[in-house]
Amino acid sequence: MNKLAIKFTILLLVLTALAPYTANTQTLENLALALNPPFPKSGEEVRAEAILTGADPALASFEWYKDGKLDKTSSGKGKNTFNLRLENEARIVIDLVVTTPGGNRLSATRAITKEKPILIWWADTSVPPGYKGKALPSPGSTVTVMAIPGAGFGEPASSLLYSWNINVEPYPGISGVGKNSFTLKTSLVPGVSQQIVVKISNTSKTIIQETTLILPTHNTELLVYKLAPAGLMDFSNAVSAFEGDAGIISDLIAVPFYFRQDQLAALNFVWSVGGQAIPGGDKPNILSLKTNTGETSENSISVNASSGSRLEKQEASYLFSANFR
Repeated sequence: MNKLAIKFTILLLVLTALAPYTANTQTLENLALALNPPFPKSGEEVRAEAILTGADPALASFEWYKDGKLDKTSSGKGKNTFNLRLENEARIVIDLVVTTPGGNRLSATRAITKEKPILIWWADTSVPPGYKGKALPSPGSTVTVMAIPGAGFGEPASSLLYSWNINVEPYPGISGVGKNSFTLKTSLVPGVSQQIVVKISNTSKTIIQETTLILPTHNTELLVYKLAPAGLMDFSNAVSAFEGDAGIISDLIAVPFYFRQDQLAALNFVWSVGGQAIPGGDKPNILSLKTNTGETSENSISVNASSGSRLEKQEASYLFSANFR
């Protein structure tokens, strides 16, 4: 027998040995549950659908359980959907057992909850004392994001699994059991938004909640206010066209918003009145204006605040008019 005939005989024997294994290999059967809507309002109907792969759902038998009780009406051959309502309950647990045409039994469990998780955040940027608004993230600032699970888990937040996704990319390093918060640095490019998605589940993954946060990056801002004798400011009325009385000193203060905390100590203020730069004093963010009694004047005033350099530079300007009568 020549070498070619020997190789052919060996190949035939191998294929013959593998034939029983090949004949018995079947497509892997899997079962999953989809909910629509995933977070219903009270009284809203929810459609639970069995996603069966590797077997014909029309020939499979479905057993639907609501909180451990078999729903005979919704169960049966080919019945791969189950409609129900969440009323005053914090959650409803759905169990599904499927018997495939081949005799295999598959099971899946999901819980319906009414609430989505909430994502809260805070930025480490500047706002003046007494300001009631929120500090907004500016380019290169640090932001902390925290997930608060919705009702229905019945477990402490510290025992839940948090899976974080930033700009469509999974972040396993900040994900895990109890990891409900993290910090990130925003882009140095103004106007760039971050998309943050968190998926929260219990250890058995029978309850899954998910939500998305679009976190925009804002430009730094500089506003000017009239400073009261007691040093108070009214943040609802930034100066746009200042009206003053001749002969009386008026103090104006430039207030930076959303600058990074590491830039505040180095902020440089430059004032200009009628196109002429004004030398800075002990308090470079304050400008004192005065005209002689009986003198009328009108000027444009600008102020610029800046710190840092190159890509790390933060800067903002403000322009207004001042009239004295």
